[in-house]
Amino acid sequence: MKNDRKSEILNAALVIARAKGYSKATLQDVAKQAGCTHGLILYYFSTAVQLRRAIMSEAIRVSDAAILAQGLAIGDSKAKRAPPDLKAAAAAYLMEA
Repeated sequence: MKNDRKSEILNAALVIARAKGYSKATLQDVAKQAGCTHGLILYYFSTAVQLRRAIMSEAIRVSDAAILAQGLAIGDSKAKRAPPDLKAAAAAYLMEA
């Protein structure tokens, strides 16, 4: 359950970062989007910097999955040798797209 709420907050942060820009996303904006308090965000992420790092990590993960999915779609030999966890992320990306 704890990770579900953390994921919801991170997803809300991603929505705000896409809408306002990464550098303009505030904890208050994220709290409003997530339907929680500023304090709850800090419970899960400790600081705004940690939340921003999580936003960037997730954005990079999605980007990597998208690139790998494209490589797999065209039969790229390097993409075929990617680790299973990256292939799973690529498959999840394709399911979301």
